[in-house]
Amino acid sequence: MNKTLTIKESAKQLGVTTATILNWEKQGHLSSYKYNNNLHFNAAQINHLKKMIETGQINRLNARANKKNSVTTFIPTEHLHNTEQINQLESIVSHINNFKLKTRESVFLLTLNILISEKIIDNLSLTDLLKHYNKKCSNLNIQQELNKWQTELSFPEDITNYQQLLEFSLPECNDPLGIIYQSLLDEGEKSKKGSYYTPSNVCMDMAGEYLNKIRGQAKILDLCCGTGQFLIAAGKQIKKMGRLLKPDCLWGYDIDPLAVQICRVNLMILFREFDFNPNIYQRNLIYNYSIDDKIRKYRKFDLILGNPPWGAEFHTEQLSFLKHRYPEILSMESYSYFVYIGLNLLRDGGFLSYLLPESILNVKSHKDIRNFILHSSEIVKIKHYSRLFSKVFTPVVQIDLQKKESDYLSDTVIQNGFTFKINAQRFLKNDDLIFDIHNTPEDIALLSGIFSISHQTLKNKADWALGIVTGNNNEFISSKKVKGYYKVLKGTDILPFRLRKAENYLNYDPKRLQQASPLSKFKISEKLIYKFISNKLVFAYDNQQHITLNSANVVIPKIEAYPMKAIAALFNSSVYQFIYSRKYFTHKVLRSHIENLPLPDLNKEELSLLEKYYDKLNRASLDEEIFRQKQTELDHIVFRLFNLNDSEADYLLNKIAKNS
Repeated sequence: MNKTLTIKESAKQLGVTTATILNWEKQGHLSSYKYNNNLHFNAAQINHLKKMIETGQINRLNARANKKNSVTTFIPTEHLHNTEQINQLESIVSHINNFKLKTRESVFLLTLNILISEKIIDNLSLTDLLKHYNKKCSNLNIQQELNKWQTELSFPEDITNYQQLLEFSLPECNDPLGIIYQSLLDEGEKSKKGSYYTPSNVCMDMAGEYLNKIRGQAKILDLCCGTGQFLIAAGKQIKKMGRLLKPDCLWGYDIDPLAVQICRVNLMILFREFDFNPNIYQRNLIYNYSIDDKIRKYRKFDLILGNPPWGAEFHTEQLSFLKHRYPEILSMESYSYFVYIGLNLLRDGGFLSYLLPESILNVKSHKDIRNFILHSSEIVKIKHYSRLFSKVFTPVVQIDLQKKESDYLSDTVIQNGFTFKINAQRFLKNDDLIFDIHNTPEDIALLSGIFSISHQTLKNKADWALGIVTGNNNEFISSKKVKGYYKVLKGTDILPFRLRKAENYLNYDPKRLQQASPLSKFKISEKLIYKFISNKLVFAYDNQQHITLNSANVVIPKIEAYPMKAIAALFNSSVYQFIYSRKYFTHKVLRSHIENLPLPDLNKEELSLLEKYYDKLNRASLDEEIFRQKQTELDHIVFRLFNLNDSEADYLLNKIAKNS
């Protein structure tokens, strides 16, 4: 029987979402069959499609897939200090690209360039330097390292253009070889590996913070070391502190053989006074961790540093292994495995400091690793950055953990524009164990007061419908009224208290649409429509039986004697904007978010008043000044319903204003 993949495994292999897989199936790019009511795909067909995308035989199937297959390169200039260094780097990269020099051979010669400038090897001609075992070197291990590396290389007969690499001035920075190598890698290759260059100042700060808390012979590890930025930083901090530690205290692993080679040489140059063989090895530690018992058993580490890969791809044959080996990691997110492995390799009391995407804090699918962190360690610090990496738009957080098994979670330092402390115990009480680092103690106190009011929620008390995903809007949507087509709204048509007039019409053919909720959910006599992609709650009442696209979803509340307009009035009020912004920190309004919003137990008069204000705001929506006035009046009504005093109301409004 041919090997098959589930829809999730197929999506992971191709680097896309499950919705995209379904769309490609409908477009004929994939075929499937059902087994135990689940879709399965032929693994060979998935691999064939992947090759077609990579070779350009199928163009622009998906933007994310495009990025992963991009062959463009870019220079991470933000990691250099001045124009001169940028010019030096650009000259080297241009020379390599213009003459189509091999990457490994070029990096080798640039390594010789550095070693000559550092007076570690003699300044000989390239012909002499390339003679095996003939490099005049003051360090035997460096000489052996170069000779071993050279045996894996293949130079052309005419080495003139390679010779020039010995003549360039390299930028003076922590890791010039690493920056050059990153500049030569395709964007797609970096995206697939989840590998991006970390700024040296961040590496230095992270390395220095915990080294002074470790006594004796510290063991330091980077599980995905790349060219060694964190290990270089740790080594420099060790020297700066005057610690009597030998370089064999530094350990590193990576899947990229050239990055490993650069890292080894970098450490040999940094610790040139020692004749040593660095503990840096090529290994896919996620895949090999279970058989690497000697590391786990004998080498408990004091400090683990790094920037583990985010969203890295796994090969088909690895997916089933990962499920079996790491049952705790349901998301199959690459950085989660490194958190898991890192905490298991720490000694008791040891520290782990990682750079991770902000999504680890609040995305529902990463509840698995948050749960593991909370029950395997204490969170020492969480620091929020903006963007750190070229071509990566995701905000970054630094998470520092200490290996402790304790029922009590100590205070965590939060650095988010300003510094304060919280007790991480509160994370255990949050929906999906969200790490709500953006919330101050004042925010938490206000939220606690709001939720202390007697209330109910929409959980198990509502019907839901996702907006339509056509898979091809040109085929299914018309700007003109067509017989048999239905009025359809998109997210931009949904405003607080009001729906714009539908300007498009949909051909509702559920067998051909990529995602199609039952028509009966849309054609109900009344419902609420809300924006899906939004950083705030936006709800409108609908009794015109509109259909929505996937940027707008439907909820049909079923709480007896609780009018839909009253619910919409509450959800559009400032109190609920505060709740949403303080609890979920996302630009997607999910069903689970709405299901947890508190609906206070109100009498008929209070519910009727909310209904009236919904209508007032609906009518006033075209007059901005009147709308603001009525919105303020509604807010004060909701403040009273939740027993908020003037000081609390002012704090809430100021917080919303700052975040808008």
